[in-house]
Amino acid sequence: MPCIYRPSFRSVCSLVACLVLVSPLRAGAATVLEYRFDDGAGGATLLNPGLVIQDPNLIGVSAWSDTDATLIANGLNGLGALPGRAIAARSWHDGNSFLFSFDVASGYRLDLSGYRFDEQGSSGAQGLGPTSWMLSINAAPVANGTASRGNPGVNHAADLALNGLTGSVTLALFATGAEQTPGNPTDNSANATWRVDNFTLLGSVTTVPLPPALALLAAPLFGVLTVRRRGGNPQPLPAQAKPISKGDGA
Repeated sequence: MPCIYRPSFRSVCSLVACLVLVSPLRAGAATVLEYRFDDGAGGATLLNPGLVIQDPNLIGVSAWSDTDATLIANGLNGLGALPGRAIAARSWHDGNSFLFSFDVASGYRLDLSGYRFDEQGSSGAQGLGPTSWMLSINAAPVANGTASRGNPGVNHAADLALNGLTGSVTLALFATGAEQTPGNPTDNSANATWRVDNFTLLGSVTTVPLPPALALLAAPLFGVLTVRRRGGNPQPLPAQAKPISKGDGA
């Protein structure tokens, strides 16, 4: 008779466990990164990047920089409920932006579902801050809005639907419309400042989804596992009964 391999309960469990480990593990939207730029309790020293929340599978998080390298050394007064410090730059003009980056760990993907941050531009006689902002992720614009000038600043928050980010991720926060001379946005500003605080990304970090070929393989294995747990090995079919001949006695 041909030898038919019947996987043991233990071997099936081991293979199914491996497949589960490479299948997507979904989680609800949560804060995956949050920058406070201080100690998180309203401290007076700028910390860059000053993270208070970081998903363990988002790694290599950089400090924030700006295109013009005009960051203010200890930032400016922070915004929001626990002010502390805020990242800030001076001599703001239309070509400037805040930049930072991080990596999604190998074998994982990042799905972004939202963002929020506080911002404020200067409003003094030396220069007026920007009037609009734009957020880009991996060089693609994803959000924009109206920037604020003067106290108390404004909080911006909205949903995103950006899924499947892997590898290196770079974010840029642009702002335009700063003025040296009120009413003349074309001259920009040698002294205007712009600050950002409490920058938060919402979403989930999950394992990379199971490839379709492995998913097809997994389905029958779960069926085999179910059969094994219900009753062990399938019983062989009974041999065909032979007819009783007249010579056989009762």
